[in-house]
Amino acid sequence: MSGILCATCVFDLANFVFINRDITSPDITNWPAFTSVALPLEGVPEFGDRFEPDECACAATPDGAIHVFGLLREDQNVLAYTAMRRATGPVNLVWPDPWRFTQSTSNPDIRPIQHVACAAMPNNDVHLLALTSTGSLFRTVLHAGDSWQPTWSGDFPLPDIRPITDVACTANANGDLHVCALGGHGSLFYATFSNKESKWQGEWASDFPPPDIRPFPKSSLLDRPIACAATPNGDLHFCAVTQEGGLFHTIRFGGGTWQPQGWGNVLAATGVPPSIPGPCGTVKCASDDGGALHVCVVTRNSDPTFGGQLYYALRHASDQRWEGFTNVEADAKASGRVISLGATYVR
Repeated sequence: MSGILCATCVFDLANFVFINRDITSPDITNWPAFTSVALPLEGVPEFGDRFEPDECACAATPDGAIHVFGLLREDQNVLAYTAMRRATGPVNLVWPDPWRFTQSTSNPDIRPIQHVACAAMPNNDVHLLALTSTGSLFRTVLHAGDSWQPTWSGDFPLPDIRPITDVACTANANGDLHVCALGGHGSLFYATFSNKESKWQGEWASDFPPPDIRPFPKSSLLDRPIACAATPNGDLHFCAVTQEGGLFHTIRFGGGTWQPQGWGNVLAATGVPPSIPGPCGTVKCASDDGGALHVCVVTRNSDPTFGGQLYYALRHASDQRWEGFTNVEADAKASGRVISLGATYVR
């Protein structure tokens, strides 16, 4: 099995960067240097030659392209898109495209947007979710060939769980979109959209296994406390950060049952004392073709406007063993604070 884990980050000085790790390496500290990306926003000269988002999300399609969405909340509340193409080899990555407005290709105007999430489909489509500042959720699709679905859709299952404070999504091998959302009453929900049938399968569900790990963090511009990832065999991994900064993980198997142990304490599983100094703030995860789960965490800072440090852990599929966490910035010999994070597996 080959492939890379790519993490897109925004550092505290609004510097958009990416880093990738060759997953064939047994050394989880084997991270190269961060690469800074300077791309203009097409048709908007006032941003100069470098558009700097303050939030990012990414998803890799089977054709090897890494699709990145950047959100700049201030000023015009700009949501932009670009793509990084993988050529040959694990680190031969190029950015042929500038940033482009998504608002100009998908209507209506749903701004102000607070958070974004995205998932890649087997047919190379990318589903994009946008969470507004009022807690409403919208979905659109970037089709293979770079054409957009004409409109944002606000059609989501019942019950009404707004205001939503965070959202994550992933896609399985059948092309189903799995959405995980943190509802306004502090509970976690999930739902599935059948891409083949173009409809939601049932209602929002909240039948997560014990123990009850609530409360979750309240709404935040920086912290993104939930993540999910689908494996090739149809299992669905969920990761969640609690209000106290703990990190938990569970699995909903393809047949609809949950892993017997319910929510597992990841920080306890990765070492005592925990290998992450301080509470967790943001979590992102991705599964590779072998079913291993790659988890990236940004620590929570006491100043809610100031980012944290980036850590990485690996959950092996064969024996369910956790390995890590390792300090990515130290391994990559970088300094700074991460204020936004995206993670995706690239074939």
